[in-house]
Amino acid sequence: MEDLEAVWKQVSKFNLYDPLALLAATPGGSELLFRGEVPDGDLSNVRVIGKNSIKDSQLIKDLLAAMGIESLQPSRH
Repeated sequence: MEDLEAVWKQVSKFNLYDPLALLAATPGGSELLFRGEVPDGDLSNVRVIGKNSIKDSQLIKDLLAAMGIESLQPSRH
């Protein structure tokens, strides 16, 4: 545990782009968390999610925090 604490002391930035992209790509999660916009003239199932597309930032914070805590738990297998 001390090694993990030592590593986190050296972290100055934490990129949350990939977890947000995963949430946006998850069926159900995308509709719950984001307001995706359909590009003009696009007939596919594409939705554009930008910085103004977040429905509930506190919900996303809470979800990412819970995912982070869960990922640090010892394996149950």
